[in-house]
Amino acid sequence: MDVGARGARAAQLVRDGDAYQIQRIAVVERSLTDEAESREAGEWSTWMRACVHGRGFRGRSVVTCAANDDCDYHFVDLPHAVLNRPPLEAEQAVRFEVSRLLSDPIEDLELRYWPLVSSRAPGPGALAVASRRSLVIDKVSRCHEAGLMCVGVDAHASALSRLGCVLAPVRSKSVWGVLDVGCEQSRLILCVDTVPSLVRVVGSGGRAWTRSIAESLQLSVKAAEIQKREHGIPPVGSRGAAPDAAHDEIARMVFGAIRSELNEVAGEVKRSYEYVLGLHPEREPGALILVGGGASLRGLPEFLSDALGIAACRASAFIGQQSCRLRGDGGTGAKVEVAALALGLAIEE
Repeated sequence: MDVGARGARAAQLVRDGDAYQIQRIAVVERSLTDEAESREAGEWSTWMRACVHGRGFRGRSVVTCAANDDCDYHFVDLPHAVLNRPPLEAEQAVRFEVSRLLSDPIEDLELRYWPLVSSRAPGPGALAVASRRSLVIDKVSRCHEAGLMCVGVDAHASALSRLGCVLAPVRSKSVWGVLDVGCEQSRLILCVDTVPSLVRVVGSGGRAWTRSIAESLQLSVKAAEIQKREHGIPPVGSRGAAPDAAHDEIARMVFGAIRSELNEVAGEVKRSYEYVLGLHPEREPGALILVGGGASLRGLPEFLSDALGIAACRASAFIGQQSCRLRGDGGTGAKVEVAALALGLAIEE
């Protein structure tokens, strides 16, 4: 279960060999136009209960995720010889390195790390994720308040990277990514093989885009959200064309309103790919998988594919392909993007 700024998303999978069958997905969301504070514990517990009650979910055990803004990712400059020491020694070395980067006492944090794939160029040896222990305990408590038994609190990057590995075969000579276009932020996870190797915010998310549309077109936030969802942005090559039956004038107006935000996201994604590829010059840029509510913006995959020169596609586009190990039915649709983090949390690899 993923509980975020806009509500709760739950997913339950059944494993079949090395594949996963989607049994059910449930989404309970507040309106994107609602500006009220949405992180009260009672409200989160209500979302959780609404997400699973009467939806056919089996059991009470749940894995959830620390919120994006509750986690910090840090490169750890330790050689692999240190990281390959006995687990306790390696962990102590990582904690010491990370403690020098943080203002909070290391004793107040939950810290996990994973070694990065060795590179020819000098670079960090591991990626660590830290979250305040009180926030992790709070996540567990909120699950219990909703009548659920929390058996794990995972990190955003590890869950979405697992989902990406299940959606498409991992090419051994590529650097591939997952772009989570959320409500407040767009966050990028770049992976080398199956290992998340870079996690960073690359721009704004759907709420900021809606506000920009509202201001530019002098609409209410609610009307701007409707126009964004119905029209999206125009296909590549048609943005400067004269209005005709083949080109949506409103889509071009929407694009004009959020052009700077989209260009910022594309630019930061490109620079991130260049950084990781610089550490692994023997590899090629691989596909970018789009998830999150903002990934449903019409024309976004084509825009990013054109701007980056790589394949960018929504997570749901993989469902039904022979190589995809995540199986769903015709009703799954865009729920795969919205519930991507919940799906990743349900995957055991």
